Amino acid sequence: MNVLELIEKCDFCKVCEAWDKEFNSDKLSQNHASEKIPEFLDIIKKIEPKKTEFSVVLDRFSDDEETYVSVSGIKPGSDEKWAMELSSNAEWLAFEIVNNIEELTIEEQLIYILWEMTFVGWFDDERNLFKNSLNDRCDEVNKCIGEGTIEEHTSSYEEVLENLCKSNSDVEIRHLDGSALYLKNATIIEKPEMWFKVVTEHLGDFELNKTDCEYICIDGKIIYEGK
Repeated sequence: MNVLELIEKCDFCKVCEAWDKEFNSDKLSQNHASEKIPEFLDIIKKIEPKKTEFSVVLDRFSDDEETYVSVSGIKPGSDEKWAMELSSNAEWLAFEIVNNIEELTIEEQLIYILWEMTFVGWFDDERNLFKNSLNDRCDEVNKCIGEGTIEEHTSSYEEVLENLCKSNSDVEIRHLDGSALYLKNATIIEKPEMWFKVVTEHLGDFELNKTDCEYICIDGKIIYEGK
């Protein structure tokens, strides 16, 4: 069964209930509220799926602090897992689902897939903005490497630890263009002038210009709000 077929089998009301129960929607911004889900699913059901070599696998993981469900991309014949949040909606619809958690209902499977799918935006234009921003950062880093100035623009691991502003927190970053980024267990480090450094486990580390942000929220509290 692929994601589109899963969507067609699900009761959207049960999807919203499962979403609210799992993700505690009262702590989420309006952009990630469950009320958006039925309309979103109705829209993307009309998109032609775009087949790729990837499937998505649902696994349950536990660490010292919590147990959680992971949604990752896999290729045939490989155990390597990929982050899929920047895939297009058409690609998501075509992904075959490998569910390794037998007790999950179809609605519960869908909410975890949706969480990963909408991690940096509900629609492709939001994801493209984020991808363009990542590419710009890569270009800037490569330029610094070429000029021999990379140490002036980066921090060592020890410096990061010394300047932690807030660690292991749920972070929401709302950009002025309307796109949003949601991070779990992230670290925000305040740097001089108008910059934050964001340290994440899955997306890597990046710098954030405050002037590009509408607001930055940590564990439900706004720590920066643009003018």
